[in-house]
Amino acid sequence: MNNPITEFYAWFKENANHLSIDKFPLSEEWLDAISDKIHQIDEKIWFEIGGDPKSNKTEFIFTASGDISKIEVVKSIVLQAPKLEMWTFIALKPPQSPEFITEWEGVKVEPRKVTITLMKSKGCDLSYGIRAEWPNFEINQKDITNALYIAVDTILGEEKSARYIKKIWCSNVIPPDERHGSLYDLMGLLDASIKST
Repeated sequence: MNNPITEFYAWFKENANHLSIDKFPLSEEWLDAISDKIHQIDEKIWFEIGGDPKSNKTEFIFTASGDISKIEVVKSIVLQAPKLEMWTFIALKPPQSPEFITEWEGVKVEPRKVTITLMKSKGCDLSYGIRAEWPNFEINQKDITNALYIAVDTILGEEKSARYIKKIWCSNVIPPDERHGSLYDLMGLLDASIKST
């Protein structure tokens, strides 16, 4: 029986020269080809490809798109990755500095400017909700919420976000006594809460 992970990497090695950072932006044809090969492993696994052009090294990130049930699958795929000189294979999107502005469907999220309350769920499991202050969020609630999820994934990294953050919602105003900080402070707030539990 063929191993789809082995087959993916065999295909990848044959085509790596066409996919490296000096060939960016990749054509839709190549992006579709990568997706097709990855989906032969698991239809719920996706990827991001990029890196710093100055380093001449391309990063290939396998992502579970927030599906906690696929995290171990992604880790298994990367454990089987070959060593390629100009490539780094990464399991799950890593955490990044909150010094960014992310945009989704015209909605911009700047972490320093988004006030939040971090709320631990009732019960014994370590899961949390994030309440974000966003005036007039009703006008574009879906896109605002999606943009916030992207920002949270970026700050916490994919695995931590999937394991701990179960819900994000918005309020027009968060009362001062219920404010915990800004989205910029999320990593520290979450770590402190987990540690104190």
